[in-house]
Amino acid sequence: MSIYLSIYLGLLLWLLTAITAIYLCHSFINCCLKIHISTRFQLTGGSRNIILSDRKDLPYVDAVIHEVMRIVSIFTVTVQHCARESGAEIGGYQIPQKCHVVANLYAAMHDPEVFPEPDVFRPERFLAPDGQVKSSDTFLPFGMGK
Repeated sequence: MSIYLSIYLGLLLWLLTAITAIYLCHSFINCCLKIHISTRFQLTGGSRNIILSDRKDLPYVDAVIHEVMRIVSIFTVTVQHCARESGAEIGGYQIPQKCHVVANLYAAMHDPEVFPEPDVFRPERFLAPDGQVKSSDTFLPFGMGK
């Protein structure tokens, strides 16, 4: 077995364990998801499975998935990026040309200024007042930069 396959399987197992733990520990979320899904698909009479195109009709499910990816980061840091030109600035610091930069995704996804009470599992933080999923430039579960 290759090292890459081992790493992939390890990450997959870790993610499934984290999702299962959150799911079991937050039975209230489980009840909300069941109610949300059953009320949205009451008209189908349970005659079909949920498909990807139903995503727009399941904003709470989408918000729960966003919150799981936020609170349980698969990657804690990004791959290295290199400053292409001098004069780049990050957080008030000048980054010299050809300097390598690694972003801390865990810190970004647990920043209390961006996500109040970052250690609390709260999917509602991803819902707009109208109940739809809101987009955010600060939600970066898979990395940042070019």
